[in-house]
Amino acid sequence: MIATLLLFLILQAVNPLQMLREDPDRAGVCTHPYEFRECRETAAPKGYTPFYLSHYGRHGSRTEWGLSSYRDVEKVLEEARQEGFLSAKGDSLLSETRIVIRVHDGMNGHLTRLGEEEHRILADRLYARYPRIFKKGSRLIRVESSTVPRCLVSMASFTTELARIQPSLRFTMDSGEKQYGYISNEPSKEHRRAVLDMLDSMNRTIRCDSTHIYATLFTDPMAGKALAPDPEKFQKEIWDVARIARASGIRENVFRYLPEDVIYRWWDYYNRQFYMWNGNSVEFGDERIPRVHPLVRDIIEKADDAIQSASVAADLKFGHDFPLLSLAGFFGLDGVGQRLSFEEIPEKWVDPVMIPFASNFQIVFYRSCRKGSDILVKFIYNDRERTLEGLSPVYGPYYRWEDIKTFCEAKMR
Repeated sequence: MIATLLLFLILQAVNPLQMLREDPDRAGVCTHPYEFRECRETAAPKGYTPFYLSHYGRHGSRTEWGLSSYRDVEKVLEEARQEGFLSAKGDSLLSETRIVIRVHDGMNGHLTRLGEEEHRILADRLYARYPRIFKKGSRLIRVESSTVPRCLVSMASFTTELARIQPSLRFTMDSGEKQYGYISNEPSKEHRRAVLDMLDSMNRTIRCDSTHIYATLFTDPMAGKALAPDPEKFQKEIWDVARIARASGIRENVFRYLPEDVIYRWWDYYNRQFYMWNGNSVEFGDERIPRVHPLVRDIIEKADDAIQSASVAADLKFGHDFPLLSLAGFFGLDGVGQRLSFEEIPEKWVDPVMIPFASNFQIVFYRSCRKGSDILVKFIYNDRERTLEGLSPVYGPYYRWEDIKTFCEAKMR
């Protein structure tokens, strides 16, 4: 029995390399397109039905910042093609790199067509899960967005799809400096710099395969190396192309040109960077998490207003990855918001759906027709019910709303 349990636990553990082998696009961490999974929901206690939800959605798939890496890769491969020693794989990478450049179109961080589609699908799924909340003739849906265009377009895609499904829905939409003030928040410059110093110190000790890339992309590896004499720089630039390829509409796995140790190296770098910047880390969590308090307070205030007024069906917020992960850290959502140290991250923060494009978080509210019954809530992050660290649910993943408010107020003192 014990041996069987141990085997089960081993099989359930997420192995970083296996996770990347299953889908190398996951190496992009926060530039990984959303993985749509079945949301297995625990039935509410008898007599309880959903009546309101609070939603925070990260924008969908987007372009990256700057073209220098892509242009460098294009230049090397085009010169090799003109000189007659570009391999078939090198020619494929050249074509894919040019697609990334074309989709970028000189616009940093703009939503791609895949990003629009992700939010349409998410709206479909949310409606299908909670038709009672969005039923015909339902109450108002309040929508807020970051002022950044990729968030505004994500909001438009999501709400337009809801309106298509249920034309009788009513919306209010707001986006401005006031909303941006609590919807978005970032780590301080000092915090970022300290994390980058830790990562750079780690990175200087790592050496990866420096020959595979030349043998893969060129029929004359030595001539290829003459065009790109720094293998570390060249491979990192190809990695930059690969991490945004799916978001750019490329179906092929562009990481296929790189050796596994290079893929893992930069996954590990950016995975640690993102968590250390925005997660509930041992080293920086006490500094980072308080920056999300205004967002938590707004969520609570709007939920209480919706409960009291009975006129609001949902509050939908559209923002960014930084505050969303900090929000998960504030609540201590299991599997994503746990407190980890720099050294623990590669083995304990490895689920591929930690913070992909279009990541989303819902607090779903339930009530009973029985007079005097408590309002219950549950938390869903990226299609998985989550419990909270430091607070026990009353039933399955369900918590009393009053307990949640007390829990939050204690954390914000």
